[in-house]
Amino acid sequence: RIVEDEGNRNLISWSPCGDFLRIYDCDEFARVVLPRYFRHCNWTSFVRQLNSNACGSSNSIKSADKSVLTWEFKHESFRRDAPKNQLSQIKRK
Repeated sequence: RIVEDEGNRNLISWSPCGDFLRIYDCDEFARVVLPRYFRHCNWTSFVRQLNSNACGSSNSIKSADKSVLTWEFKHESFRRDAPKNQLSQIKRK
């Protein structure tokens, strides 16, 4: 699991309430994390897949030096403490 992996903590985490994911430094996330879980390291493709599954996204949060974007993804059936079977309710648009 990408979010629970301690090695990914500096690149992806749940929001404090557990209702959305935050991905920090998408370039580093794509280079380091994506190849461990997927057959690619393409950030755009990853975002497209999340959006095609009705996950809302926002890339409006910038770091203090304005160079690194933090992306947030949210879906009502995708929550930190939700039962695993709830993921089956996420359908492609």
